[in-house]
Amino acid sequence: MGFIKRGLQPILRRLPFHKVTPQIVELRQDGLLQGRTALVTGGTSGIGNEITKSFLRAGASVII
Repeated sequence: MGFIKRGLQPILRRLPFHKVTPQIVELRQDGLLQGRTALVTGGTSGIGNEITKSFLRAGASVII
């Protein structure tokens, strides 16, 4: 396994490094999604749960 790691290191060093910065976006609570329906898979926990809550606050009906 070590020979694979040694072989990949020179290649990985040449790859550009991109720093990812998260952005938090809130849906407006002005009824933007009023009368619309959203389907959220994995909406019972984690990120899906937070997305579900945002859609509900924005006025959408949500199917989880």
